Amino acid sequence: AQIGFRASNSKVVIHSSIFQDNEWGIVLEESSAEIQDSLVRTSQKTGVSARKASLSVNGSTISENTRGGILLEESYAKIQGNNVTNNGEWEIKVREGKSEVDAKNNWWGKDAPQPAIIGPVEIQPTLDEPIDIYQRMSWDF
Repeated sequence: AQIGFRASNSKVVIHSSIFQDNEWGIVLEESSAEIQDSLVRTSQKTGVSARKASLSVNGSTISENTRGGILLEESYAKIQGNNVTNNGEWEIKVREGKSEVDAKNNWWGKDAPQPAIIGPVEIQPTLDEPIDIYQRMSWDF
């Protein structure tokens, strides 16, 4: 799909979901979103993009997105307890405008002592090993 999931002026909770092989994984505009125990990978552009949003990401994996992992513009984000690795140009990028980003306690990859972070993002302390995303995901049928 061009966009795996898009929300505008909404309040959303994404739980135990997979967004894979989209042009854009998740796009949030002027929204409040909670992403838990989910996988966002192999997007052609960005895994998660948020503009004028409030974002919480926990227990998820954002990886292998061609352009970058998480793109924030004028947003508040709490990104903790995730695997954010192997994304194209950056793991997290903060664009113009005021944003507040708390990205402590994430796994940035074994060979990434200094992950590709663009903009004011607090990342210390980091996780010593990756989280097991598949153990965290739960599907009730």
